[in-house]
Amino acid sequence: MDVLNWKASLQLVEEKFDFLKQLLKSGVYNHKSTIGITKRLQFEKKLHKLELRIITLKSDIAKHENLIGCMLDDDLKYCEDSFIDCHERVELQFEELLDAYKILKSKIISLTGVM
Repeated sequence: MDVLNWKASLQLVEEKFDFLKQLLKSGVYNHKSTIGITKRLQFEKKLHKLELRIITLKSDIAKHENLIGCMLDDDLKYCEDSFIDCHERVELQFEELLDAYKILKSKIISLTGVM
């Protein structure tokens, strides 16, 4: 069930990324001030890094799903340990990514009202 939640949450985050990108490119920020330009570029760079992390996480989720097939092999104990290790690693990556996304989104949205 975690895998489905991870995938659904990542899809939602990706859709919100598009909104945040558009917000950064819109006229909401004062593009003429040095602070506005600097902040916008920093946020765009951070969004890009988070997008790369999403790609990596999606790949890791797919590997995790593939380990389910391993459970049918002869060495069940090895596969079970690998599955659990992978599950815990992906879960941690997912939580860290979501936390980083929430912080960045909050900063972008709050800057909108400040400038």
